[in-house]
Amino acid sequence: DLATKSGTVLIFDEMIAGMRFDIRGSHVEYGVIPDLATYGKAIGNGFAISVLAGKKEIMRLGGLDHDLPRVFLLSQTHGSETTGLAACLSTIQECSRIGIKNHIAGIGSRLREAFNQASEASGSVSHVRMIGFDCNPQILCTDASGSYNPTLHTVFHQEVIRHGVLIPWTSITYSHGEQEIEITQAALQAGMTKVMQAVESGRIEDFVDGLPVRPVFRKFNNPVPS
Repeated sequence: DLATKSGTVLIFDEMIAGMRFDIRGSHVEYGVIPDLATYGKAIGNGFAISVLAGKKEIMRLGGLDHDLPRVFLLSQTHGSETTGLAACLSTIQECSRIGIKNHIAGIGSRLREAFNQASEASGSVSHVRMIGFDCNPQILCTDASGSYNPTLHTVFHQEVIRHGVLIPWTSITYSHGEQEIEITQAALQAGMTKVMQAVESGRIEDFVDGLPVRPVFRKFNNPVPS
């Protein structure tokens, strides 16, 4: 409503949300239709393709059939490649056939349920939480005040990795099922146990192998001393 009132073009980044919430994008799930939306990553199942979609009156400005100032909407890096277009079409058709939205949400719900049970059992619920949506849940490691703690985050994930699971970002796919949930749950439980050991010791940094993770967007690089 604010964008429409002010005459602003509303653009949604559906790079990750698209196909997870709904095969057409999260805006369909919530009933807020943007003027433009961008898609990528999963839409071609790994092939080189991205999509800019939108309302006709805006999209046509990137074409040639008008006498208005031209708007550049097209990148030609992979413009001559038809494999990406074919992969995109096949991916959309297959995701529609198998009901990918329901599968991803179902696995995400099961993962969240298993996660919450493990955090309660380990007593780590105040330090390791799963937030977000069933179709795109995220793991958050915090100190007692609820603030993100990168050192504790590192302790948790390095232990999870030791148990064969790499999950800094939860990306549920059609290949994930009950077996993957069981494997992941066991690794997460180990990570939670390690977190509690670190917290109870009072010296979390002693449990880190190497350096803790750092925010990508930071003022200084803080180079590692030789």
